[in-house]
Amino acid sequence: MTLTIEQVRDTRFHLARRNGYDPQDVDTFVDKVETTLVALAEENATLQQQVSTLSADGGVVDSGEAKGQLEAKDAEIESLRAELEQVRGTLESREAELRAAGEGRDEDVQALIAGKDDQLAGKDSELTSKNEELARKEEELAAK
Repeated sequence: MTLTIEQVRDTRFHLARRNGYDPQDVDTFVDKVETTLVALAEENATLQQQVSTLSADGGVVDSGEAKGQLEAKDAEIESLRAELEQVRGTLESREAELRAAGEGRDEDVQALIAGKDDQLAGKDSELTSKNEELARKEEELAAK
C-alpha cells in the first residue's frame, strides 16, 4: 500500500497512558512510511535508468537541433504563404482582365443586336409599304 501526503498529514496517534502515543499505532505508521519510501526509491531508480538509456541511444533530441528544424519549417511556411499571396494576386488581376474583356464583348454584342434590330425595323417598314402598294395595285386591277 502506498502512502499519500494527505494520509501522513491526517494521521493521528491515540494517546496511551501517561500522555504518550500508542506504540502499536506509531509502529504501523512507520511501517507504511517505510514501504512507501522503498517503492519511491525503486521507481526513482527505474526512471533514472530509462533516462540514461534514452540518452545513450540518442532518444533525447538536441534542443539546438530541434530549434534549427523548427526555424527551417517556419521559413518554409513563410515562403509558401508568400507564394500563395503572389498566386492570389495573379488570379485576381486575371479575373479583372477577363471581366473587363467580357463586359466589352457584352457591349459589342448589344450594339450589334441594336443595329440588327434597326435593320429589321427598316425591313419591316419596307415590307409594310410594299404590302400597301400591292394592295393598291390589286384594287386597281380589280377595278379595271
